[in-house]
Order: sequence, then C-alpha cells, then structure tokens
Amino acid sequence: MNMNISKSDYLLADYLPAEVLILIQEDDFKLGELLRYTLLDLHLKKVLLIKPKYKTSRGKTRTYLYVHSGPAIENYSYLPHEGIFIKPFRINRIKIQVKQLAKIVRRDSGGPLSYVKRMLWKSEKLSNCFVRNPLTWFVGKVKLKPNGKLIADRLSAELDELNNIIPELLETDPQSAAMILRSIGSNMYLLSNVDWSKVQELKEYFKPEEFQDFTAAAGCGGCAIFTDVGSDVFSHGDFGGFDAGGDFGCGSSCSGCSGCGGCGGCGGCGGCS
Repeated sequence: MNMNISKSDYLLADYLPAEVLILIQEDDFKLGELLRYTLLDLHLKKVLLIKPKYKTSRGKTRTYLYVHSGPAIENYSYLPHEGIFIKPFRINRIKIQVKQLAKIVRRDSGGPLSYVKRMLWKSEKLSNCFVRNPLTWFVGKVKLKPNGKLIADRLSAELDELNNIIPELLETDPQSAAMILRSIGSNMYLLSNVDWSKVQELKEYFKPEEFQDFTAAAGCGGCAIFTDVGSDVFSHGDFGGFDAGGDFGCGSSCSGCSGCGGCGGCGGCGGCS
C-alpha cells in the first residue's frame, strides 16, 4: 500500500485534542481528559516539556514527572484553554511536578463548565458549534448546533477509521502509518487501538528529535521520557491529579457541571459557520 497523505486528508489535522473531545463527547466530557491531552499537545509542540526525575529511597527508585518550559514557549501564541498551563512557566523559569501542575490548572480552570465556556469555546473553530442560549447555560448543558454535530460526526468517523487502519499499516506499510499520524498531530493520542511499541518501527521516517518527541509523549516502551512509565502515559500516578475531585456526568439526571468520556461516530463534513 502506497498512500500519499496530506494534511487536508483528515479534518483531525485542523483541531486540537481538547477541541476534538468536546465536539465528540458533547455533554459527556471529562475535564481531566481535556487537561491531560492539552498538556501532551503542548509537550509535542515543545512549548512545555515533560521530563522524568528519579529518586531512590530505601532501595526503591521512583519516577516523578516534571514539566519544564520548552524552547517554543516564548513565541507560542496560546489559546485561552492552553494559557492556564503556560502562564506559570512564562512568569518564572521553574519546573513543576505534573501532579502539582494538575492541581494548579484544575483550580485555574474554574471547573468543568467554566473551562469549556470561558476558555475552550473561545477557539475560533468552536465559536459557532455549540448552542449558547440562556437556558442551556443555566442548566449546565453542552449542546451542539446541527453544523457542530456534522463536524463531530466526521471527527468521530475519522478516529474510528484510523483505529481500524493504523494497526494494519504499522505491520504492512509503516511509512504510510507515520505520515498519517504526523498529519493529525497530537490527536494520534486519542486513538485507542494503537500498539505504541510498534511506533519504534517508524523511526526512519522522522528526524531524530522529532521522533523522540513523537514517541515520548505516546509512552512508547524504550523511548526517552516515559520508559519507566509503561505503554499508557496516564497510568503514571502523577497524572491522577487531573481527575482529583472527580468529574460528574451532565446527562439527563444532572443540571450542573462536568462529564464523562468516550468517542464514537460516523460521517459528516467540516467547518462551523
């Protein structure tokens, strides 16, 4: 199989992970998920860097994950939902343990609905995708407009398609797999059916530093950052702070905030208007 993948082939290429999640999950979103994937996206862009620190006590070595400012932070024009991550590092050249940064950004988010409505919805791509009448605001609902639903359906369909084809391409056509994953950026981490250990086979299709960032954020075994964390980045205890306090579903039994997860979907077309 020889595929020529361009950025325009997937609508996913035009959206950030948090934007994809709120569109697909609508009223069932989780604040912790939006925050975690935003941090991974900033890491991949080298705006922030997640690095391990090893501490040995009583013969046991533990790995702690710290966030540092990255080389791209000075010139990066961040969106409001990214700002709560970036501002602490622009003020002071510090490093913050992921667990502590999670507490900071959850506090500064103002809560699930506040984060979505005051920050995430300020994205130009989402500006006309959601119902914003007083009733939905009052009852704490996140509801898509018809054109937003079309976009959500297409994004969901693309994730479903990639979950089906990427595993095969990793075996039969790694170059095409690499091109697709690069084209959708950090949205590749939304894929649930990828064996990240096989990403090592893609090394020849990347620049050395690009490959390290790509695989490290994926938690690929043997890669630079998350070697000791395992194949699931979020299994590391430091990431648990993003879910502190819990996210409670905003379905029919709730008139308040937050949500729960899950991606599905089918057809559609792009562009909120």
